[in-house]
Amino acid sequence: MKIVIDAREYPTSTGRYIRKLIENLEKLKSEHEFLILLLPKDFDAYQPGAPNFSKLAAPFQEFTFSEQ
Repeated sequence: MKIVIDAREYPTSTGRYIRKLIENLEKLKSEHEFLILLLPKDFDAYQPGAPNFSKLAAPFQEFTFSEQ
């Protein structure tokens, strides 16, 4: 299964949850493929820590919680 994680909030305080989620998912022995979406300005902030993780620059506007 391919799983996409929207990590555009990666470097923010809200993104701390996302960072820890990704960090712990990387520790699991999983056959799933994970694609991490990041803003282009934050693309280098995350380096995949497992072979089944990759990243993609997602130049899309971020939304507030009230807009979601």
